[in-house]
Amino acid sequence: MSDPKRYDVGMTTEFNPHGFNHSFPRVYEAEQGRYVEYEDYARLKAEVERLTKAGDLMCRMAGNNQVINRHWKTAKKGVQS
Repeated sequence: MSDPKRYDVGMTTEFNPHGFNHSFPRVYEAEQGRYVEYEDYARLKAEVERLTKAGDLMCRMAGNNQVINRHWKTAKKGVQS
């Protein structure tokens, strides 16, 4: 079995061509970083499930809107459109 991955958090600056630059936290793999706590993992998993259900509901409410349906199916796969 492989060793569990360790992670750390650092700040990343995103540069926007329109001049609105901002910094945000970025999680990255680090050899001496911390392990992901089970409580954090469980909370994030529950949040993903909640948001997926909300997205499915919005998609059903949109009816035959092909653009929304296509973007939602792409987002559910984890792919950026």
